[in-house]
Amino acid sequence: MTMHVAIEAPANQATSTLHWMDAACTSVNSHTLHANQTLFHDGDDANFLYEVLEGTLMVFSILPDGRRQIFDFYHAGDIVGLSHNGAHYSNCVAIAPTKVRCIPQNALARVASENPEIAIKLFNFAADHVFGLQSHFIMLGRKSATEKVASFLLDLVHRVADEDAICARVELPMKRAEIADYLGMTIETVSRNISKLRSAGIIELPEQGVVIVPDVSRLEEHANAGSE
Repeated sequence: MTMHVAIEAPANQATSTLHWMDAACTSVNSHTLHANQTLFHDGDDANFLYEVLEGTLMVFSILPDGRRQIFDFYHAGDIVGLSHNGAHYSNCVAIAPTKVRCIPQNALARVASENPEIAIKLFNFAADHVFGLQSHFIMLGRKSATEKVASFLLDLVHRVADEDAICARVELPMKRAEIADYLGMTIETVSRNISKLRSAGIIELPEQGVVIVPDVSRLEEHANAGSE
């Protein structure tokens, strides 16, 4: 596999939130990527899973006509690198300075074969991944433009705020072009619907890359029952 990252000293496992994987990470290095640096390409050997320790990764494919479809964004605490037949089927790039912990897949498989609890956690991780893809397909195929943008922002809120949070502040490391390619929309449509939510008081934009949600319940309403 061709790695596109700089190797550092072994990762400090205290920064990881997935301690159940530590048994497979006894000799693992951390990797630091700068913005726009590639972690892996479509077709690379998939020897590792990657836990995001800080920053944001973007996973995407390029269509034959040159268009880009973004599958997901991965933030601190997420795992990226699920593969098919031992090879990556997409590209992965850092969209902000990012640090990952690399988990050897062969070591993880060995530990899982010896520890049923870890095997169950891996199964649940894969199931969560499938559920996330299904939710994304529903959003792409059935939701209006306003619902898509609201759903995208609501997902970010759920990552940083408690489940019963009334308000939230989220950071947007991705560009609007990247949001558009994730939601299957044009940049203009994304911008128009962000402005629509702002004008309605659903969100506030105090500075570039920051969104304030003063009432999460109102954002939820627009995510699930919005209209053009």
